Amino acid sequence: MVLLRSNLPHCWKNHSDASKQSKSIVIQWNKGVYARVPELQPLFRMLTSASRGGYF
Repeated sequence: MVLLRSNLPHCWKNHSDASKQSKSIVIQWNKGVYARVPELQPLFRMLTSASRGGYF
């Protein structure tokens, strides 16, 4: 899982085995949702502090 802030350039390339298919899922949301959903406040703080994104 990779979390990226808005306006952060990014690109992934698969060089390990061109014969296998790669797959990704992208989820985007409006950052205004954090104000309406208190449970998301810890996630908002984490993304705010990770100006270059984060990975797990």
